[in-house]
Amino acid sequence: MSELAQPAPIPTIRQSHLPARVTGRVTRVARKHRLILLSSAILLGVLFFPSLFMGRVLSPNDAYCNYYPWAAQKTVDVQNPLIQDPPFSYLTLMSMLKSDWSSFHWNRYIGSGLPGFGSVAAAVLSPFILIPTLLLPLGWIYSGIVLLKILIPLFFGYRWLREERLGKTGATLGALVIAAAGPCAVWWLWQGSNATALYPVGMYFIARAFHGKRNALIAYGLLAICFALSGFPAAVAYGGYLFLCYAIFLTIRRWRFPEGDAIRASFASILALMISAPFLAPFISFLQRTGYLETRQLAGARYFFPWHHLLALVAPYRLGDPAGHQWIGEPALGAMNNFVELTIYLGLLTLPLALVGLFRRRSGARFFFLALFLLLLVALCGGAGATQLIGSLPGIRFSPLPRLRVLLPIPAAYLAASGCALLRRINPLRGGFFAHGGRWITEILIVIIAACDLGFFAARFYPYVRFQDSLPAPSETLQFLQREQGPFRIAPFFPYLFPNAAELFRLEDIRSHWGAEKQYRELMHRIDPTSLDQPTVVLFNSLKFNFSDPLLAMLNVRYYVEQPDIDIIRWTIESGTQPIYAADTMMSFRSGEVLRRSVRIEAGPFYAVAIPFQFQTALGKDSFIGMQMLTPSGQVVASARFGAEELRKRQRLFLAVPRACPKSVPVTVALTSRGVWGMVGASKESAPGETPLAVGRVKVPLILEHEFSDGRLFRNLAELPRYYPVWLLKTMSDEVFMKRNDLDFFTTAYSATPSAGLASWLAEVPAGLRDAQVSILPFRGGRQGMNVQSSSAFFLASSEKLTPELRVYVDGKPVEALPINRMFAGVPVPAGRHRVDFVRRIGRGWWTVSLAGLLLLIGTGAVEMRSRGGRG
Repeated sequence: MSELAQPAPIPTIRQSHLPARVTGRVTRVARKHRLILLSSAILLGVLFFPSLFMGRVLSPNDAYCNYYPWAAQKTVDVQNPLIQDPPFSYLTLMSMLKSDWSSFHWNRYIGSGLPGFGSVAAAVLSPFILIPTLLLPLGWIYSGIVLLKILIPLFFGYRWLREERLGKTGATLGALVIAAAGPCAVWWLWQGSNATALYPVGMYFIARAFHGKRNALIAYGLLAICFALSGFPAAVAYGGYLFLCYAIFLTIRRWRFPEGDAIRASFASILALMISAPFLAPFISFLQRTGYLETRQLAGARYFFPWHHLLALVAPYRLGDPAGHQWIGEPALGAMNNFVELTIYLGLLTLPLALVGLFRRRSGARFFFLALFLLLLVALCGGAGATQLIGSLPGIRFSPLPRLRVLLPIPAAYLAASGCALLRRINPLRGGFFAHGGRWITEILIVIIAACDLGFFAARFYPYVRFQDSLPAPSETLQFLQREQGPFRIAPFFPYLFPNAAELFRLEDIRSHWGAEKQYRELMHRIDPTSLDQPTVVLFNSLKFNFSDPLLAMLNVRYYVEQPDIDIIRWTIESGTQPIYAADTMMSFRSGEVLRRSVRIEAGPFYAVAIPFQFQTALGKDSFIGMQMLTPSGQVVASARFGAEELRKRQRLFLAVPRACPKSVPVTVALTSRGVWGMVGASKESAPGETPLAVGRVKVPLILEHEFSDGRLFRNLAELPRYYPVWLLKTMSDEVFMKRNDLDFFTTAYSATPSAGLASWLAEVPAGLRDAQVSILPFRGGRQGMNVQSSSAFFLASSEKLTPELRVYVDGKPVEALPINRMFAGVPVPAGRHRVDFVRRIGRGWWTVSLAGLLLLIGTGAVEMRSRGGRG
């Protein structure tokens, strides 16, 4: 047989041993670190038991049921009313991060616009927030955040304490304290813990460096980036001082300094700042514009715990439990009087074992961490010199000193781990209990007790809701507002749609929480002097609110929103309504009838006509009452339609008078019924051929537009568009602007910047040519475009804030925006058809720096890894 005809040899199959090797290695690792794995499983099992077996998810979103519109159909009882910031400030940002990337550069939904979540709300870009947000459904994000903020400190806390030679049992106990002690656990859903969860990572890197081990440049860089994007500067400063003190101590103790690691860490920190610059620069700029730091100059020395509060180290519920609605508190602490700020509980076994740990001679850093622990206690309680020594340090002085409690788990963990290591060396008489496995049982009991203790503490604090209740549902009022054509803004009253819940439903609220420039807050204070009673929340009180302030028209406020059990705005309209034909009695109004009454639109404040009404019955859902305003020539200048469901709740029928309606001209108000029977106001004054309708003149610029079961909507009749043309430009100082309450924003823009040339240029435009049409395009990616057409040049005024992020383009060419109306932007536009774009870009000028830093970090990290691999 020829060679070509021979059959091919059958290949031999060699069984791979890779799966067996991997399984064996995993088994060895699990056996070696079984204590930390067991404690982690117990801690997470206790914390997420309701999710695993009871159909409930960790979520504080039940707090929405405390406020309207959700309080109108309350479905759950609020378990812990203290937890408000996460659902109202952070969930809303995470929802935009998940499905509204157009808000990356500019967040339109609160405070009449703020820099987007890529800058002011940079905390959502922290890995602890970003990863769960992108991977999990919105209602499950809280669980993902908590899971990461437990696992990362557990892992690195364990590695750090093992690096300090404190044994597996001690490292396990210490890691539990670092990850789940009270000061950390109650802060998991606040952005401050984005930084505190990284403390054990830094401690681990420092310990490795002083033990002669090399940390990778990329590891330092990632740690620094995570700190930079944590969104809580004070917590970052706490960690920085902790790392500095630890490094100084190790330098003195070992009499050596790891220069190489110090250089790599410094270089990586610089690169991290370069990479984060597009997010940090706008954040710092906005923070300066808010004036927030000015009000916090002495915050570090303003609040302290009383010395007897140190009992909370072992008695966490001595002041009550907000989850059980039994909070007593410390009234002297003012704004700090809540469970989150006062919790310093470190665990049942932590302090006893820490005392034992002081006697372990091999724990060389025990006195350093004892001194740190005592210094923190003195600082928390405002001891002698604490204010001057710590409260004035850069990065700390703007935050209350009691927040240093987040550092307590670090020294407590080291000392408790040292105590465990000392107990493990206890060996009674030979043949005794410890010689036959008792030591191992004792270690397991210590770990189980610690994990259960801290797990139950956290589980008692956090609320758990049913899966179907994990997100607030849109109500009738919110759904109506979402269907309205925008752009427009709303002004809810009291805690209705509590700030910043508008972000969650993509509604533009002029109020805000933790987000308002100082100048903007001054405008809100002019409209409502009580709006700033709370330090970080802008809320409105309809009793003190000036509905006639022209600022509300300029701000593009279309609707005022009030909860249904309050009648303040309704009575404001009643008190601001003057009878033209007084209602002396009520007369029947049947289906098919048409009622007419002539009314003269007088000069002065005349925003709407009002007719008293009482509903009786209706046939079918499509029945309605129509209301029209007609000129003598029969032209319809205004109309409204009221459905049967709406009429059931009405006491008056309103019809807005158009702004363009000529004054001192008689018009006819006509009522038409289709399937509705009711009563309308009748007047003794009558005219031949007319129905004696009682008609009132509304002198305040608002009317009741819609009434739902969960809220009332009142229309602002003075509303101006977001972008509108004017031909008058006046110079006016900010001080005079804030005092004048008769400003006409409809025709005039006011600027503190001298603009005589532009003003005269606009004044030369003939009155007959002063027409301009503005067609607004959808907002996308920080760009608000519009098409404009005009027979002459005009000035495009807006209620868009003039901030460093804003650039204006006309036909693609940059145009300098003029500051008008205290803090908003306007631009001159020539005659003809043009495309105008208001473009927001955060971090302008910093993206090149960021890209250069990223490339440097990756490049130098790759070179370092390759060189280490070659030497290996």
